[in-house]
Amino acid sequence: MINPKAVARQAAQRARNKLALAWIAEASARAQQRLLDLPEFAASRVVALYRARPREVSTDALLAACRAAGKTVLLPAWNKERDAYGLARWDADAPLRAGLYGIEEPVERIWVPGADVDFIVVTALAFDVYGFRLGHGGGHFDRLLVEVRGFKACLAFECQKLTAVPTEPHDVPVHAVATERTLYRAPQGLEDADPHLLKV
Repeated sequence: MINPKAVARQAAQRARNKLALAWIAEASARAQQRLLDLPEFAASRVVALYRARPREVSTDALLAACRAAGKTVLLPAWNKERDAYGLARWDADAPLRAGLYGIEEPVERIWVPGADVDFIVVTALAFDVYGFRLGHGGGHFDRLLVEVRGFKACLAFECQKLTAVPTEPHDVPVHAVATERTLYRAPQGLEDADPHLLKV
């Protein structure tokens, strides 16, 4: 049986692998600026980011803005007790280490509940304009997103956009997706019946 998500992941991975690293760096700056311009980011005090791998949208500009504004920064880190990812505080100059899947995470684990997060940024292999995203298949970010009451955002490249992401009941949409080209934003939030995101 064909797995629609697996097919979509493979296509998105192929599209992203064609991008030059220099282009990724420039496009990352533009995508991040769209989130930096959001009033929800300006108002946030506790921000969860991710450490980008080479072909993902960088979060370095967001991190620098958080540090400059004195925001608390969190990173996903593997919680052995929960057998799942949690959000750990990452203070300036605090060391990182390669965790599960080789993703950098804080050495010291000071866990912060999702309910305390004002703004969370996640990555994706693919996304659609309804706010749904495809990760690598573990559902790790979805389990984090469901606990977060604050604003949920995704960074991706325009070439990763699908007409519609195959979804399952556990998938959690985000409030906005920022790319190098534009911002897709939910006009009235995820609580409303209409899930469509509009280009602004």
